[in-house]
Amino acid sequence: MALRESKISWNLSLPILVLVIVCLSQFVYLNSLSHKFVYDDEFTIVNNYFIKTWHNLPLLFHKDYFSLSAELSYRPVVTLSYFIDFTFWKLNPFGFHLTNSLLHTLNAVLLFFLLTRIFNCRTTSFIAALIFSCHPVLSEAVNAVSYREDLLAATFFIAAFLLYIKTIKPKQPFSPAYTYPLLHRLYSCDGLLSPDEIRGSAQSGRITCIIPGRQYPC
Repeated sequence: MALRESKISWNLSLPILVLVIVCLSQFVYLNSLSHKFVYDDEFTIVNNYFIKTWHNLPLLFHKDYFSLSAELSYRPVVTLSYFIDFTFWKLNPFGFHLTNSLLHTLNAVLLFFLLTRIFNCRTTSFIAALIFSCHPVLSEAVNAVSYREDLLAATFFIAAFLLYIKTIKPKQPFSPAYTYPLLHRLYSCDGLLSPDEIRGSAQSGRITCIIPGRQYPC
């Protein structure tokens, strides 16, 4: 009976930890919601007719993408997110900054689950996720809408890494785990369509994620 009660208490603590991560990551960048468009936002969003009509969506895969999207590299996933934001918010910067803030929160939560899987220590993973949530190195990516590619790349790569770890565990017949390799490849491809640095690394060779005592080829 005592063991069962302990297990129930352990399970209930997970939503609380996730809620704390969500609240902190949102609170830290709460003031960004009142910001205007800055830096390259004027080119990629404000003065960019390309994202203002869904008729242009097929052009994400056209050779004229660069001239139409005002992007210097191929980032169709990022541009697609601008399409969605503009549909709901038009040129209200609040909505665009809200999307960045939510992506940052999602990344913090995904990182928490990833580290929990790797180190099997919820306390360590929780502290690491809190540090990630409020670390100033992420300020530019969260505050400037045009730097959203970094947030999206992190989202897809952490998700892909999580799914990859699931694939190395034994699978039961008809288990949903059989879909994990496909989802892992999908998220990896989406991540490669976001930032220049990660895409360049992937093109130069196989990406390998090294964790103390473990090594995961991505």
